[in-house]
Amino acid sequence: IPDGDLALVAYAGDAFTISPLTPDARNITALIPSLTPEIMPEQGSYPLAGLEKSAELLNQAGYPSGTIYWLTDGIDLQDWSELQSFVSATPYRIHILAIGTPEGAPIKMEDTSLLKDHRGSIVIPKLTLEPLNRLASLSRGSLVNLTANDADITRLVAAGAQRTTEQANSEEEDE
Repeated sequence: IPDGDLALVAYAGDAFTISPLTPDARNITALIPSLTPEIMPEQGSYPLAGLEKSAELLNQAGYPSGTIYWLTDGIDLQDWSELQSFVSATPYRIHILAIGTPEGAPIKMEDTSLLKDHRGSIVIPKLTLEPLNRLASLSRGSLVNLTANDADITRLVAAGAQRTTEQANSEEEDE
């Protein structure tokens, strides 16, 4: 991730700030291993809450522009309209790391059981790239698929750095 302040937000049925904005990426790195479905007080998948919380952190810190890196296993079509409205209205660019496959797979919990929804059915998230690609494009961001090596992260960081350089050049031209 490019230099600058970083924060970590996790979401399920609601969103929570795991780490506020900090210039020390090591703080974020230390927290990532503790992120499991079990720590979330409200089960579900409401990505708008996570994106809004991320934008709120950037806004409260006085950033008129910035980047949100969103790691997701996809979105439900019922969330599309709200997400599209949010992305259209936010000044923040969204780079998306898509995790999963179109076939989907169950989510294993720490106790080796499988994640279930409120009806007791096993949750099998299926990745649909088209809506994520549209959201990334709408925000002037990019979409990258998870890889088994660091190629995905390298592409996200490069896209973020390129967009930041383009934005800085554009701001200099406006002066």
